[in-house]
This record gives sequence, structure tokens and C-alpha cells, in this order.
Amino acid sequence: MISANSSSLIHFTHKMSTLKLILRNGIRYSYAFESLPQGVLDNLLNETTIIPTLTLNYNNSYGVALPMVSFCDIPLTRASEHSKLYGKYGIGIEKDYMLYFYKEFFNPVIYSSGDSLDKAIHFFSSERLRTMDRILDYTTTHMEKNLCNEFLKVAEHKSSLEALKYLPQTLQNEFKQRLEESYNISIVLALYKPYKGINSFGKEQVFYDEREWRAFYPHANEVPYYWYFPCTRNEFLTNRDELNTQISKWEDSYITIPQNCYDAISHIIVKNDYQRDSIIQFILNTQKLFGFPIERNSKLKYKIISKISSFEETENDY
Repeated sequence: MISANSSSLIHFTHKMSTLKLILRNGIRYSYAFESLPQGVLDNLLNETTIIPTLTLNYNNSYGVALPMVSFCDIPLTRASEHSKLYGKYGIGIEKDYMLYFYKEFFNPVIYSSGDSLDKAIHFFSSERLRTMDRILDYTTTHMEKNLCNEFLKVAEHKSSLEALKYLPQTLQNEFKQRLEESYNISIVLALYKPYKGINSFGKEQVFYDEREWRAFYPHANEVPYYWYFPCTRNEFLTNRDELNTQISKWEDSYITIPQNCYDAISHIIVKNDYQRDSIIQFILNTQKLFGFPIERNSKLKYKIISKISSFEETENDY
């Protein structure tokens, strides 16, 4: 009997050229658009609102763009339908490798099929608001005007942590708690997805069938992995290339695989058997594999070549 999931996870892509970039550099984080309940986005944005919004309606075209790498937990023999949406090129990596090296922000997606999870996420986003409101209320009514203005200016243009020194000691712990709440709610939001909905092609889809895992960067004040929100799907598509160009400048913007971990690679997937030769020649000639230098004549390259398979072969065999 074929298992419902696999010991490895597959990252799919639409282009042969992108697969070659993955082979050379590793899998790059890139921005993806996710729709969220309107009320949650409002709570995350309107930090000066005293009363959090109670609206929970979805708008498929309105949401957040966040940096991630997506994988599916589907055996290659059952991934034909998935590949129609996400491409017939890809790389399979063992779960154990990802869970060991990227465990801090690597997790299966949390699928929501009812109101309870929506309301829980809404509650935590509103609690984050209330903490910030207490701080803003104190600064504007109790602090000297010049200190209050300096706090707000530093918090907005430099660093929220740098701004702490302008707060009374009694509020510094509360402000740190607000930052921690913001950080943790971003982790939940990064993994949140409805059980089904309208996909980017405008068609209804059961997202749960993707069995998605994500490596992601949470939204935080002290890191460059900022989220782009609020935005519409069209705004995201317009700005996607520019956002992803910024990602390529980050030091840790790729999921890489060193030579002593090549056993973690389960598949190199091409569309058809004819394309095998192109990938083989690329691997033999490259001086860099999965983010690390490699000698041109290294025998380790043949270990990677042995992982090559094609959808054409899989479909014919099964």
C-alpha cells in the first residue's frame, strides 16, 4: 500500500533554469502571498486602535507576503496533480535533514477547517494590540513630551529595542512582552492556511491535499526578513521580483546542503527523460553544488546524478 506521506519532502518549481539555480546555490527563500482574515490584518496594522476589530471575513485578494520555502509531503508517485499547479521540476530532501538543521522555523502548515482556529488567531492578534495601547497611552499622558517624541521616533525609524531606554523601567518589561507577542503571533500566521479556498488561479482548491511544510522567516523588529502587508494579490505580483531581489542579499537566504549530507537528497526531478542529459552535464560541469564549492571532477557528483528521476518515468511506471 502506498503511504499517504513520504520520508522526504519535495520542493517544486516551474522552470528548468530555476532547478539549475537550486542545484548550484540551494533553495532560495522567496516571498509568497497568503490571504488572512481581515480582522487579523487590521489588528496587526492598527497599533494605535484602542478597540480591536471584530471582523473575521476573508478576502482572497487581501493578505500578507512573507518569505518562505514550501515543500509538499506527498510521495512522488502521487504528486502528478500537485505538479500541474507548481511545476514538474523539483528537489526532494529528507525530512530528518530539514528538521535537524532548520527546526526552529520549519513546520507543517496548520490547516483551519472551522471558526475556532480563526477566532483563536484573532484573539492573540488583539492581545498584542492591547499591550501596545497601554504603552502608548502611558507615554502620551505621563512622560515628558520630549522623551515621548524621542521614544516614538526611535521606535519607528530605528529599533524598538533601542527605544526602550526612553521608557520608565516599569514599562520596559511590558514593551518586551509586546515584542515577544508580536513575534509569536507571526509564527502562527506563517503556518496558518484554510482547509480549502480560492487559489491563485481563481479556482476552488482543497489546500489540505498539498500537505504543505514551510521553512519561513517570522516577522520581527530586529531582522531584515520583513513581511509585506497589507497588500492585495495584484500588488504582491507587481512587487514580487523586487522583494525577492532583496532576499538574495541576505547571508542566510538559501537552504543549503553540504557534501557530507548528500544522502539527504532523495530526488532531482525533471519533466521528462530527454532533459536528464542537460541536468547531468550541468552537474558535471558546475563548480558549486547546493551552496558549496565542489571540485569539477569530484566523484560526489555521481551521487547527485543517481538521484535524477523524471515525471515521465514515474507516470509510465505507476
